[in-house]
Amino acid sequence: MKHVPGKKQTTRMTREQLDQMARKDKRKVILMAVGFVVLLGAFLFTTVTAKQRQAEEEARMAARLAEENAAPDVQVFVPDFPQPEVLESIEDKTKEGRILLDEEAILATLKYVQKLTPAQLDSKGLRDYSLDDLDAMTANPDAYRLQALRARGKIIDIRHRPGTETTPGTFIGTLENQRGERAHFVVSGDNENQELGSEFVRVDGLFVQMYETEIDRWWTNGPLIVARSLTDSYAPIVLNQNLDTPAVEVVRDDKVGEVWEFPQLAQWQLMAKAEQGEGRIDWEAAPVLNDELIGRMVDGDDSLRGQPFRIPIKRNMGTRTVQSGENPFYRDEMMQGWMGDFTSRKGNGLLRWVGAFDKPELHDFEGQARLVTGRGFFLKMWIYEDTKGNPSKVPFFVMQSVDVHTPAPDMSHTKILWAMLGLTGIMVLVIAWLLARDKRQTEALQKRLMERRRARRERTEAGSAS
Repeated sequence: MKHVPGKKQTTRMTREQLDQMARKDKRKVILMAVGFVVLLGAFLFTTVTAKQRQAEEEARMAARLAEENAAPDVQVFVPDFPQPEVLESIEDKTKEGRILLDEEAILATLKYVQKLTPAQLDSKGLRDYSLDDLDAMTANPDAYRLQALRARGKIIDIRHRPGTETTPGTFIGTLENQRGERAHFVVSGDNENQELGSEFVRVDGLFVQMYETEIDRWWTNGPLIVARSLTDSYAPIVLNQNLDTPAVEVVRDDKVGEVWEFPQLAQWQLMAKAEQGEGRIDWEAAPVLNDELIGRMVDGDDSLRGQPFRIPIKRNMGTRTVQSGENPFYRDEMMQGWMGDFTSRKGNGLLRWVGAFDKPELHDFEGQARLVTGRGFFLKMWIYEDTKGNPSKVPFFVMQSVDVHTPAPDMSHTKILWAMLGLTGIMVLVIAWLLARDKRQTEALQKRLMERRRARRERTEAGSAS
């Protein structure tokens, strides 16, 4: 072939070379497809594994919380009642029988209950008596004999019965709570003038009989509870329509060198406000606690005391459930803890809180409950001793709620991976389409070349024949 200057020389490829190139391209497509499948499989495996690990962690945490809040497996020995036969002679199924006290059964029960500890009473299933029990106990008192009962209320009737050489002195009286529920009691007491407790008391003891007596010209039927003594208690706190908390107004902040007695009544009133203010306090309108507000608390701004605040996301610095003792909410346990952050420019970044609720998930303050938010009322600046033994001051809050904050998961890496997978898939499809198109074009070109060769051969043969 004569070379023409300026014209690009093309090299014709044989069929074998074209087939070899097609095989190479096919292998590339197969390798890319296999890589795509491997990448997709790795992503799916990682996702499934992460979900499994999360499920296992949640199950582990649930088991841990269940274990922490499970009642301790402690066997408390409770001695048997030594004189069960005296209970059989009690006649309290009729009105006439309920008017009379069974002195022998009461004395035997009093001697027995004086030997029981609070833990032994609890192990006997100590529960609160309510008016719902009255009809059932009146109809079948034998089924409730020596059951552990607790009653609270104001003493509306009481009289002293002097002791003898063989019997101790006792007080017999009647309690009435704010709902009008009444219960009778017998406690030991040799001195007629001895102090039995505050105006509102609690009695923990054993039911002996149904007793009916006349009080203020009205006959009162109720269970007779025999106990060791009376315990000071609280009447339930019921706030007025405005949810006023007068005890908060006289609270004073602690200062270094001047620490005041903790204002229990103010704390109870704020807890009542948190409970009774449900639906009446606009928490969305409450200010979010920030450095400016904390600074005002530190400086002693009394206008903030008792006011509601929303606590933003903070680090859970420790939460525990504690025995609360006797309280107006009749709760055996309450929660208390610490919150904090490391960015606050006022105070030391910490706040102390207490709440009349039960959320055991907050105990996992190093795991799932690492971050929390809350709503509560500021009570006072509180002095405590830090880890170095130095006095430090923090805001003390009575919380309406504390909730675990779970950050929204960062899905950016997942989105990027899905985008890469999608782009890879598109590239595989485009390359496959291009290869298929090139194959079709190559086949069409080979067909045209073969037709040209055939036509040229036919012309050559025709010329030779002529």
